[in-house]
Amino acid sequence: MTNAQKWVTVFLILFVLLLALSKLTNKDEKSSAANYSEENVNPNETVQINAEKLISQNKCLTCHGRDLGGSGMGPSLTNLSDNWEKDALINYLKDPSSFLNIARMAVLREKYGSDMPAVKNLSNDEISAIAEFLLKLKRD
Repeated sequence: MTNAQKWVTVFLILFVLLLALSKLTNKDEKSSAANYSEENVNPNETVQINAEKLISQNKCLTCHGRDLGGSGMGPSLTNLSDNWEKDALINYLKDPSSFLNIARMAVLREKYGSDMPAVKNLSNDEISAIAEFLLKLKRD
């Protein structure tokens, strides 16, 4: 066996071991989540957990920052309760373009150079959970 063949063999063995370790780690995380009892969870905490998960899955963090405190691509989502009621925020999340005639939105569009995309593929309950979570999000 040449040196090159030995290196390729070592590399392949390490790759297979890392892949197996990755699969085992994922399986452990899934099984521990599956064994978690929802009876011990406060319904408000469940809404928050689900909202945080939905926010992450829908790429909100990309524009609004990892802590939703804003970034160069989108405004902070903290202290929204200063300007929004829940029903209005839900409607905005469903159809941001219908709010473009509001002066505050024009300022944000000018500052960030783009409009927020509509939240798609979510149920009304999921959008409501996101709105409820965002309205409680405060920054000191």
